[in-house]
Amino acid sequence: MLVSIILAAGLGKRMQSDLPKVLHEVHNKPLLRWVLEAAEASGIREHVVVVGHKKELVEAQFAAPNLQFAVQSEQLGTGHAVRMTQPILGKEHGMALILCGDTPCLNPQTLTQFLREAMEYDVAVLGADAKDPSGYGRILRDGYGVLTAIREHRDCSDKELLVREINTGIYAVRLPLLFQLLSELSCYNSQGEYYLTDIIEVGIRKKLQVEAFKMGRFEEFLGVNTKEQLLEAAHILSYGS
Repeated sequence: MLVSIILAAGLGKRMQSDLPKVLHEVHNKPLLRWVLEAAEASGIREHVVVVGHKKELVEAQFAAPNLQFAVQSEQLGTGHAVRMTQPILGKEHGMALILCGDTPCLNPQTLTQFLREAMEYDVAVLGADAKDPSGYGRILRDGYGVLTAIREHRDCSDKELLVREINTGIYAVRLPLLFQLLSELSCYNSQGEYYLTDIIEVGIRKKLQVEAFKMGRFEEFLGVNTKEQLLEAAHILSYGS
């Protein structure tokens, strides 16, 4: 089974709107629609969308035979959000591609290439180089270039903040291994949340096959959190940068 898990539960307070963030539009198309179309174009036919704030609006607009909804009623972090898909995917075998519902500029070719590489691993994360990595989680490697962890920006040391390789928030993880890893997450961090990023350290500790792949252009992975970023995404989709 090849399935996408799309995180779409956020309120999006910085959008200054009560509308679910993923329903805001770029070029007259909701953010979530862009993500779903990119996933479809990369060869994925089954989707699970994690909804929360005003979920009925998202469900009404995106109901489809090949799409199921999981509900995150409490905002306890990205790891918690993905765990809400366990009743649907917990007994499945295959690979899950985890995406964020607010990234409309995804390039299907990049996703296809990432999936091709990730199929050889238990857990894979997609990274990219950023001129300004502020606000993004950092992909950390040892002196030999071997992946050691992903650290959220707010939890980085001064040295780690200098790293320019960022976490795009896109993962490919084997099923049902994904839920075993999620069950071992803790919320002992500055936000008190269950970070999906921590599955990397759990996987490394378990001596699983874990890798980070750097591919694509940073602009493809823009997460839209403000109305200004909606305009930025529109520009990228129109002109490429």
